[in-house]
Amino acid sequence: MMSPYPSPETDQPRTTGGVSWVLVDLLLWIPAGILAIWARLDFSSLAIPGPASWAVLIFVVTTATHLLVGALLGVYPPRTRLDSLGRQSLGVVAFAALVAGVVGSITATVIPPVAMPRSVPLFAAFFVILAAFGMRAGVLAWRTHRARNREPVIVIGGGSLGRRIIAELSDPASDYDMVVKAVVDDDIRLRGARIHGVKVRGGLDELEAVTAATGATTAVVAINGIGPTTKTKITRLAAELDLKLMTVPTLEEISKIGAIQLKELDLATLMGREQVVLDEASIAQLISGKRVLVTGAGGSIGSELARQINRYGPAELVLLDRDEGGLHHTQLSLSGQALLDSRNIVLADIRDAESTRQIFLEHAPEVVLHAAALKHQPLLEMYPREAWLTNVLGTRNVLDAAAACGASVVVNISTDKAANPCCVLGDSKRIAERLTAAYGETHEGTWVSVRFGNVLGSRGSVIETFRGQIEAGGPITITHPDITRYFMTIPEASELVLQAAVVGASGETLVLDMGEPKSILELARGLMRVAGRDDIDIVYTGLRPGEKLTEELIDDRERPVRADRHPMVTEVRVDPLEQVPDCGQDPYVTLRDLARNPAQQKASLHEAF
Repeated sequence: MMSPYPSPETDQPRTTGGVSWVLVDLLLWIPAGILAIWARLDFSSLAIPGPASWAVLIFVVTTATHLLVGALLGVYPPRTRLDSLGRQSLGVVAFAALVAGVVGSITATVIPPVAMPRSVPLFAAFFVILAAFGMRAGVLAWRTHRARNREPVIVIGGGSLGRRIIAELSDPASDYDMVVKAVVDDDIRLRGARIHGVKVRGGLDELEAVTAATGATTAVVAINGIGPTTKTKITRLAAELDLKLMTVPTLEEISKIGAIQLKELDLATLMGREQVVLDEASIAQLISGKRVLVTGAGGSIGSELARQINRYGPAELVLLDRDEGGLHHTQLSLSGQALLDSRNIVLADIRDAESTRQIFLEHAPEVVLHAAALKHQPLLEMYPREAWLTNVLGTRNVLDAAAACGASVVVNISTDKAANPCCVLGDSKRIAERLTAAYGETHEGTWVSVRFGNVLGSRGSVIETFRGQIEAGGPITITHPDITRYFMTIPEASELVLQAAVVGASGETLVLDMGEPKSILELARGLMRVAGRDDIDIVYTGLRPGEKLTEELIDDRERPVRADRHPMVTEVRVDPLEQVPDCGQDPYVTLRDLARNPAQQKASLHEAF
């Protein structure tokens, strides 16, 4: 089932609009009272014998009773955002006015100086009820007329989150120019029900008929805790019906940010990724009040790591990169300014061992996250020495500098290509894992590597390539129709890196749970659907040198320990590499031997320095 019964407790109190309607209803008693007196005196006179102040007192008691009864029954102010018109509580409004009329008549009876007919308050109540109904009907008709120009949408999900969305979109003060035409939900108990006046017209299987009947162009997915199977089904149906999909935060996220934010279907939803559950307290304990240094801080992963770390209040966050443009972007995203004149913004190259060492000694980081690397496989196949200089020697320089300054936690960011490597990138990152494992054996603190696959939306990733090709009108180029890859979003990968830093034991390589490998072909088609382009050709170019049809997360030589500390982290051990020889004339051979031959000699690591 898609959702439980709607829950009234999810409707948020609404005072804006409620105040105006209570004033309108109470002020209606003035013309209604005058009209009632006139009608009761046969439309001949408005004069009532006796002191006028007593007549005023009677109507003060009457309106006060109306207000009290309405407030007790929850119509002043309206209890929900959608009920700002009070149209769901007109019965209560009528009842409150009727009670007020009776109380007014009784009051007129017990005040002898007033010769007001006792039926006048009851007549006035009748006129108040008519006017309240009429005014609300007029305002509703006006809003309905205005809504004709709004974008028609279907809300998928009639549970607690769906109720919130319908109320939000129906609010005249909403920032979204949308009108909800229908609700679909697989819960048969909701069939035919009305949620804030919007009818539940069936389940997902009826989405095509509902779309045709309503003319909707957008569907809002409002299911709290949606599963991957339902996600896939909704995505497929929306693509077939040419519906734009919008998603919303969970109820928990809404309660934190205090508002509903619609956004177009994102890559995480497209690929069916589940939300990561983090041990926030442990991560905060690792980061809060500590000096933290991130290498490669201008890149996709490094910059997101910096943003995640910044949330936990480090004593100092040092951002190191050789890309000044990347540093500019990261600082801007952290502080809203990018003056690049702060001591913690460091322009340096990890290939320079002495410079790296001096920077670490100056800042004395307690936690080091090493994200700097060259990662484009085809280029590294042509220039393997660059992979050696950055991914191998650069990593060794960072590890050496971290040891020199006494860092307590060092995390090396790796890749799934390091498992059973068959390319220069995989070889170089496997060696970096082995180096980190060696430091974990010979130095105090926690020295771990974190291994994961492709990152959705990272700079230069297949996502960006496909998007560029779609914007250019195609064709989309794919190496092979059956090629698959593991994917993870940038925030998810960064969050799990921090989690791995908490749960990892020194010398381990931690493998992040990437879910099931995804078809690159289906990814391309999904991006085409999101962009509304089904007219673009797909061209197959053939596998490139060193490219696998399907990536692996665990090496054949490794014995994984599955999730004994965190459900999305698997621990493995790689053979430590304590000595780095000279690269020699053929970097291919050196990289291959060090990465794929576990029998490499073990000597003191510092002998190689």
